[in-house]
Amino acid sequence: MFRTRIELLICAKCPSNAQLLMNSCLSSIDEVFTDFIILNLHVAYTQEELELLQKLIDTMEEAIHEAELSDDPRHETYLKKYYIDMASILIRSAPEYGQEAAELLEKAYTLISETDDENLCYHCMVSAWYYTLIEPDFYKMKMLTERAAAHAEKAFHTDLEQIDIICVPTADCYCNHGEFALAEAKLQQAVKLCEQHPDMLPYVDKKIELMNFLLDVYWEMKDLSRLRSMITEIDRLNELYREQGICREVNPELRNLAIK
Repeated sequence: MFRTRIELLICAKCPSNAQLLMNSCLSSIDEVFTDFIILNLHVAYTQEELELLQKLIDTMEEAIHEAELSDDPRHETYLKKYYIDMASILIRSAPEYGQEAAELLEKAYTLISETDDENLCYHCMVSAWYYTLIEPDFYKMKMLTERAAAHAEKAFHTDLEQIDIICVPTADCYCNHGEFALAEAKLQQAVKLCEQHPDMLPYVDKKIELMNFLLDVYWEMKDLSRLRSMITEIDRLNELYREQGICREVNPELRNLAIK
């Protein structure tokens, strides 16, 4: 629901050599797939983006294949990440492969130790998306996001991480289940986290981004009063911080709908 554009050029350029995929390209693949998990970069709007998405999937399939065959002692470290990341892409971008995504999540779980809170967090969150888009089940989704949040508390130590890894994806899941009041509450929780860091520009920027997400929720709730108020506040903050490089413009369609 909270739309952003796909940026896949790094993975599209990854070489096919097995050892390079296992070593040199690991950070690039991790970076792009972390974006997919955290920021929901899953919707391809143009033919070019569709082609890039396919290249990304092809690259990950090859990386998984080479990692499964590898005798590199780190191959299981790579594999559990690759399985989770690939499952995330299939669930969000190619839901017709939901069964394959479920199998990947199963494989990943067998490789994750009880103390690996980071990967347990990601596994829970991707599984929550499975029960949002593939086999919709609100209660399983909610349970999994709560488990993800518990693991995130141990694995990630900044409020920005908590917002990006837990709050925004959870709110997005709620929206997809039609639970807009819960989505709004989760996003407001994230806004409050930002407000605990009033002098740090990354948190100011994140707050305005979250407020733009709230516009989508208020529109779905048909709450035009809060929609208009939020637009006014976003405009004020954009003007206040523009010279410091922060400006997140309101979606023109939402602005037009708010004044009708």
